Amino acid sequence: MGARPRAHGDISEPIGLLGELLEGGSMTRISDIDGLRTGGAVSRGALFLAVSFAVLLAGCSDKGEREISNDAANVAPPPAMPPSIVASHTYRCADGGLLYVDFLQDGTSINVRRQPSGPVLRLSTPSQGLAYVGDGMNLTVSGKEVRIDEPKKASRTCKRG
Repeated sequence: MGARPRAHGDISEPIGLLGELLEGGSMTRISDIDGLRTGGAVSRGALFLAVSFAVLLAGCSDKGEREISNDAANVAPPPAMPPSIVASHTYRCADGGLLYVDFLQDGTSINVRRQPSGPVLRLSTPSQGLAYVGDGMNLTVSGKEVRIDEPKKASRTCKRG
């Protein structure tokens, strides 16, 4: 029987030999070791060890799947959704300007805009009933009025329309 070249990772021959051994067959192989052809019986233990090692190596060779699963484990959880809007009011100020205020569900945050679709300024308060504070603006709510305090500007009062 001529030796056929095997592709890297081909374990079909050892598995076939293991099957024959388990069925009670006797095998004699001719091996080519360092250019010498020798004949000899392959022991069941040696064959089992060789097949086990080949299967172990075949299982370790696929790193791509493990890398993908590790990447999936390292993905950050999605950010928390902002609190929903429970009320929106428009306030008219004494200087004729408008202020759009969205009161958020958490009860301690509001969104303030100077235009209906303008940039949003988030203000917050440590407790209900206190002034809302944000980047360059403090806003105090009192019934249907709000008082706005901004740096280098006079305080303004605006009324809900």
